[in-house]
Amino acid sequence: MLYRVRIDLAFLDPDQAQALYDQAAEVIGHALTIKPGEPNEPKGFISLQHCRRDEIPPGPCTETSRQETA
Repeated sequence: MLYRVRIDLAFLDPDQAQALYDQAAEVIGHALTIKPGEPNEPKGFISLQHCRRDEIPPGPCTETSRQETA
């Protein structure tokens, strides 16, 4: 049995977003890739994005950092 954690949060304060990303980065090395070696293996990941969806006109999100499970 595997235990999966999924989080998708948005912050106004970039320091809060970076702090949560940094906490996740500390433990991603313990996380598993589900069905490793298969063509469509679902890798776990953490992603930090700068999003402009609240602007007028709305803009895209740009990924600034990303880490995946091994």
